[in-house]
Amino acid sequence: MKPKSKIEKRFRRAVKAALESDFRVQVGCAVYNKGKLITTGASTNKTHPLQHKFNSYRDFDCNANLCLDKAHAEMIALSRLKSIDIDMKDVTFYVVRLCKSQPFGLARPCKACLTALRNAGVRRVCYSTQHGYAEERI
Repeated sequence: MKPKSKIEKRFRRAVKAALESDFRVQVGCAVYNKGKLITTGASTNKTHPLQHKFNSYRDFDCNANLCLDKAHAEMIALSRLKSIDIDMKDVTFYVVRLCKSQPFGLARPCKACLTALRNAGVRRVCYSTQHGYAEERI
């Protein structure tokens, strides 16, 4: 079945990225700039320095082994954008969380990821919910 809208097409690309995840929570991210796909990211068991840097913004103590700097999809995608010369205010992140019991789960970026996106100049993020998708201006 073909996507009905541009947003659905962009979320389908994020689903493809999520399927590449090796983490127990499969999250994928597709990043678009002025309607063009520029990069993707998937949650991973590997650690990442960017994730480590921003984990201090999370709601729990990351030093208590609750948070092991496993890289979130948004952080992987953001790290790939460092080598691309674009105006980040024109970039939109589409984030999807795959679930076994229903098509999608809530994929709102955590505080660490939202802070990193905001600091990079990103102004818009769309994410899956149990009932469809949501959009936030950040």
